[in-house]
Amino acid sequence: MALPLATTTFTINRLKVLVADVVTRDPYGAGYGTDTDGPGPQDPTAYEVIRTRVRGTVTAPGGSERDVGGSQERVNWTINLDPCDIRHDDEVTDEQTLVRYRVSWVVPRKGLGLDHVTGSVRTVKGEA
Repeated sequence: MALPLATTTFTINRLKVLVADVVTRDPYGAGYGTDTDGPGPQDPTAYEVIRTRVRGTVTAPGGSERDVGGSQERVNWTINLDPCDIRHDDEVTDEQTLVRYRVSWVVPRKGLGLDHVTGSVRTVKGEA
């Protein structure tokens, strides 16, 4: 059995090149896909689609803003998905809102017929 409640579906994307090969990639840059953060949605050749239409939900936002040498908004979200292949630094796109998140961490959860993956995803805007 999968998640009993899902509010949307997600596409899971994985970077095809090593992070070390993307010299300009900065996890605290201006946002995903910008010049300071390496490839993003506008450069689909940098990513491979691992899976589409994965049922899940994003909940419980929390975040911070930093004004030291710049202005940055970082929001962390809890994500729950049906069992799937998802890893740290993958990017997931909500197929309904088109919001793209970067995966901070994920762990599989098993038991009681509610197998799923839970973790944290983030959005980052601005520069630190």
